[in-house]
Amino acid sequence: MARREGALILQGLAPTESPEQAIHSARKAIRRLRALLALLEGSALDLDRADVDLQRLGDSLSDMRDAHVVTEAAERLQKQHPALDLGPAVERLRHRSEHIMRNKVGKDPNFSRRHKQLADAALWLDAQPWQAVKMSDIKSALALSERRARKAKKRAADGDPEAVHRWRRRVRRLRMQLEVLPELGLDAASMVDGLRTSGKTKALHKLSDALGWHQDLRMLRNLVNPMPVWDGKAAVLALINNELANS
Repeated sequence: MARREGALILQGLAPTESPEQAIHSARKAIRRLRALLALLEGSALDLDRADVDLQRLGDSLSDMRDAHVVTEAAERLQKQHPALDLGPAVERLRHRSEHIMRNKVGKDPNFSRRHKQLADAALWLDAQPWQAVKMSDIKSALALSERRARKAKKRAADGDPEAVHRWRRRVRRLRMQLEVLPELGLDAASMVDGLRTSGKTKALHKLSDALGWHQDLRMLRNLVNPMPVWDGKAAVLALINNELANS
């Protein structure tokens, strides 16, 4: 499973005419692999080095992906509210996304540095004693992940953006780990008492999407605020604030 995700990351880092989607796929595979490794953090495997490499790799792609995501958020709002004049914002965000992409790719045209980060992580993981992993290791790690998600939810209750973002990450990781269990021949209900609710994975997916949309709207508002005024800017900001209040 770890090797499969590594191959998907490598595929996302290959030259393509649509780098935005490839980078998105690579980042998702990185998150899935790190979620898998987190299930083994109490085992005999030494995974910290590989996880740090993967985290750095994901972080190096975040500016490009975030710039594209916020553009997509503006386009989504425009589609949902065709009477609203989001055109100037969408155009500026597209130019910004293209500029960030050109700048980042220009510094590492073939993603050579990122390929090395991935290769280093893959070599380290291949060298681990995978046969030493125990059922109890996975059970303990899953319970810890569930507790972290609950704690993050409590801390996000006051609406602090950083706390909400952390909650989203915790929820997403727990959901990815639950999705992994059937392939390992395991059942969440038998692993953690707090996860006996049916449809837990689907509920976490829905929650993760909602938290993600909330984060996208915050980024969009932060970028629209300093833009030059146009006739529809006030209405756009009012809509974003309303969406945030109700998301």
